[in-house]
Amino acid sequence: MTIHKHTIKKVKAPKFSFKEVAPCLFAILIDILGFGLVAPLLISFFTSPETNIFQITSPTMSYFYLGLTLALYPLFMFFGSSFIGDLSDIIGRKKTLILSMLGMSFGFCLMTLGIITTCLSLFLVGRGLSGLVAASQSVALATISDLSTKSNKAIHISYIALIQCIGLILGPLMGGVLGEKSFYLPFLLVMILALIAFFWILFGFKETFIKNEDKKISFTRLFTIFIDGYNNKRVRDLSFAFLTMQIGIALYLPIILILLTTEYDYTPLYLGLFNGYVGIGFAFGLLVILPQMLKVLKIEQIVCLSLFTSFIAQFLSSILHTDVFIWLFAFPLAIGVEMAFTGMYTSFSNAANAKSQGWVMGISVALMAISWAFAGITTQLIPKFGVHTIIFIGCIFLGSSALLMKKYCSNHPI
Repeated sequence: MTIHKHTIKKVKAPKFSFKEVAPCLFAILIDILGFGLVAPLLISFFTSPETNIFQITSPTMSYFYLGLTLALYPLFMFFGSSFIGDLSDIIGRKKTLILSMLGMSFGFCLMTLGIITTCLSLFLVGRGLSGLVAASQSVALATISDLSTKSNKAIHISYIALIQCIGLILGPLMGGVLGEKSFYLPFLLVMILALIAFFWILFGFKETFIKNEDKKISFTRLFTIFIDGYNNKRVRDLSFAFLTMQIGIALYLPIILILLTTEYDYTPLYLGLFNGYVGIGFAFGLLVILPQMLKVLKIEQIVCLSLFTSFIAQFLSSILHTDVFIWLFAFPLAIGVEMAFTGMYTSFSNAANAKSQGWVMGISVALMAISWAFAGITTQLIPKFGVHTIIFIGCIFLGSSALLMKKYCSNHPI
């Protein structure tokens, strides 16, 4: 009898390479620049008489259109990112990123034309379209997860958060400087950068996903992916904690810019400087504090501590009514929020298998989007309740998120 020896091939773990994911990270930078470059300008367009390019004379209507403009991008992003993130598990990360960058470029082209022609309707259409195709975050997170192990995933996902920090630092500064020259220039710049990202991904990005034969393309997935998420207890519990965190911070970041504009007469340039300062806090938390904390604590424990820190900082910002205190407490708040943000994304990734990373990351980004859409709508309450009240409500959401995350750690042992 002849015994045949079968050779068993070892499957190598995916190797993480900055060069490999660089086009993907650049796409995220475009998304963040698209937000950060224009955020100070959007506030000024509708709250400052000197930059009222759409010639809205009624204060009530000004806040209505500000809320609509702030809400449109994340509202459309809610549906777009959830569907496209899930779609990347079917057709691949590369194709979805290409689609995202093309749509982003066209959306910002429409906004540029809307500003040049002072056509608010055209501007709003471009704003909604850019949100609909803003899929790079969920797809990039899935790509990073494809190339990571459980032990190094938190650090790798923090690289995405670092890119976001860079965008939040550079974006407002660039937007403020360019906006001083011409209001349409920041929007035109994002359009051009999105086109560059399109070609870089087309020729320089290598597919990373594992094809999922069980999934088929279906537009009903716009809704059923959330049903699947709700039926997964771990994803469901984490989603509630993440949703309340995102609402909390969404009731701070844009609202604090409105406060600085209306009460302290900050120009787009100074708003950009403040946003850049917050971005430095984000980067400090990721580069300095998070790596040290990971040596002694699990990522979910870090999230709990970070959320509590953010809650305290936002609470103090809401009750101490001077811009000095706003700047003082913005830094620790930024540190806490960004570490919690990174940690929750890591937890979402750990809650799904390798073939469902696009799905679970799509859910997380969709939750973030709907939170910011909600925050955009609440700006219409500012004339009645004031900015300090809105910021205080936000800190209540942050505190609730910390408690929900603590409960998550108890129900799902690390």
